[in-house]
Amino acid sequence: MYSNSPENTAAVSKPPHPGTGERGLTLTELVIVGLLATIVMMALTAFYVSSQRVWVDGSTQAMAQRDGTLLVEALRRSVHEAELAGVSNPRPDPDHDELWLKYAPGDSTAYFRWDSTDRRVHLWVNGPMNGLQYRGPVADTPVSRFYLTVYDTTMVELTRLDLKTANGDSVSMTSRFELMGG
Repeated sequence: MYSNSPENTAAVSKPPHPGTGERGLTLTELVIVGLLATIVMMALTAFYVSSQRVWVDGSTQAMAQRDGTLLVEALRRSVHEAELAGVSNPRPDPDHDELWLKYAPGDSTAYFRWDSTDRRVHLWVNGPMNGLQYRGPVADTPVSRFYLTVYDTTMVELTRLDLKTANGDSVSMTSRFELMGG
């Protein structure tokens, strides 16, 4: 028999029998591959969601710290220019003080007041010519505590400033400012 004979050609073209090197995947193999792919996708999704949550938490805390720094800098500038400072007594409420700053004789008075409607610290200025003017909130992040202490006539201490982040965490700050006006 030669290799080109019709009998050999027919034998080669017959479909192979099961278990004799067939090509393709069985249903069991497809199910296992599908399950493994699903597990990998679920793990990647969980990692992504977790990373996103950590990023959002860090971002909201950074924004609250930035707003706290804005408030501290506004207080610093205003206190440095003032000649006299005081904390309103009694307090507007147990967790918040009100700071007033008096500038050169005949000039204006500034007030840093916490507002319960939006929970932010606002600036008010009372000038000799134009009366009490509202300047708006100093920063956007809500303030949960705003404690101040005035030492003699030379120093204002921001005893405690607590800001609430968008996700409910708290950022705390303290500082001291010297009165340098006059």
